[in-house]
Amino acid sequence: MTSHEAWGLGSYCVFTADPSIAAYHSFEVPVNSNVRFHDVLTVSLGKGSITHVINDTGDAALPSSVTPHNVISYP
Repeated sequence: MTSHEAWGLGSYCVFTADPSIAAYHSFEVPVNSNVRFHDVLTVSLGKGSITHVINDTGDAALPSSVTPHNVISYP
């Protein structure tokens, strides 16, 4: 994609059988100044994890803490 803008997206993981499952990110997007995200979050609701919210940005969502991890603005 060459341009995109999104607001208020959320992603979660619910891995119930295997705690070793880990997604690297919730959203993978091209690095492009015309691709922008606002108020995006991710959360783990089960045993797995998500390392980042968008590409390499944002904290990890871990099953030990059911807390949303937010990215207010990207890039």
